[in-house]
Parts: sequence; structure tokens; C-alpha cells
Amino acid sequence: MERILFGTTQKIFRKQINFSFITLTLLSRYFKSNFYRIGCMFALIILVVFGLGMAYFATQNTVPTSIYIADYRFGGIPLYIIVIGSLLLGIFISWIISVAGAFSSILTIYGKNSKIKNADKTIDELKEKKHELEVENAGLKHSLS
Repeated sequence: MERILFGTTQKIFRKQINFSFITLTLLSRYFKSNFYRIGCMFALIILVVFGLGMAYFATQNTVPTSIYIADYRFGGIPLYIIVIGSLLLGIFISWIISVAGAFSSILTIYGKNSKIKNADKTIDELKEKKHELEVENAGLKHSLS
């Protein structure tokens, strides 16, 4: 009796594992095929949450403040505009730095590709020269015998 129960339990457990594996396989295929769509939805959700947070922050920080840049004074600017403006300026500067890094990487890859092409040309020239020398060597061996 105990053995039958253990065997039955084991079969049920195996079926659950197989079902879980099939489910995970199907889910992974779904996520791979719809990764772009899911990523966009996730980004949209994050953007909405961030926007709601900024709206709440803006309603709580409406105190007018002044900004001094060199000899110029800008007064009566709400605090939330200064904070959000600083945030956007930081994002813009980091984007500029990121674009510069990507451009640098593209130039580096282009340089490596040029070196590889030159090396391939040299290899082809050396193979051709080797073949010519082998033909000449064979001709010399034939003339000596």
C-alpha cells in the first residue's frame, strides 16, 4: 500500500514537473517573440509612474524661487520647474555623452574592420606568391631530374 502511494505520488510529481517545464517553455517562447512589445509596455508603465510622481512633486513644491546665473537674476520660478529642469538637463547631458561613446565605438570598429581587410589582402597575396613559388620549385625539380 505504501509503495503504491509512493509510486502514485511520484507519477503525479513527474506530471507536475513536465507540466511546469512545458509551461515555462511556452512562456519563454511567448516572451521571446513578444519581447519588444513587453519592453514597450514596461517602459510605458514606468513612464506613467514617473509622470505621476512628478505631478505629485509639482503640486507639493510650488514655492517661487530665484536663480542667479552670472549677473542675471531669474525670479519667481516655481521650485518644481527648477528640479524637473535640472533632471531633464542631466538626462540630456548623459545622452550626449552616450552618443559620443557610441560614435567612438563605431569608429573603433571601423578601424578594426579596415585592419582585417588589409590583413586579408596580405594573406591572399602571400598565398598567391606561395603558389607561384611551389610551381617554380616543381619546375626546377623536374628540370634537375
